[in-house]
Formats: sequence, C-alpha cells, structure tokens
Amino acid sequence: MRNAKPGQPTLYNAHREVRNATIHQLAALGTLSPAEIAEQAGCTERTVHRVRKEAA
Repeated sequence: MRNAKPGQPTLYNAHREVRNATIHQLAALGTLSPAEIAEQAGCTERTVHRVRKEAA
C-alpha cells in the first residue's frame, strides 16, 4: 500500500468503501443498534459512530 500512487485505488480503500456502505445500509434499516451494526459489518462500534458522523 505504501507504493500506491496518489489517487490509485488500493485494497484497503476498497475494503473501507464496502464496509462504510454496509454500515450505511444497515443503519438505514433503523432497527439495529450500533453494536449490532458493528458486529454485522465486522468492525467496532466506534467505527460505526465515526462513519455515520462523517456522512452527516
């Protein structure tokens, strides 16, 4: 990843985008707690809060 050129997609960025999209989709359901979203998205509850705050 350190050798990636600026603006060049990396596996890390692709994973982050998929994770963030999953968080947004699960949050849009309105029936899951942040802890449940984190469990299903494979991340921490803190990440769920951060991703949702960045989107606001």
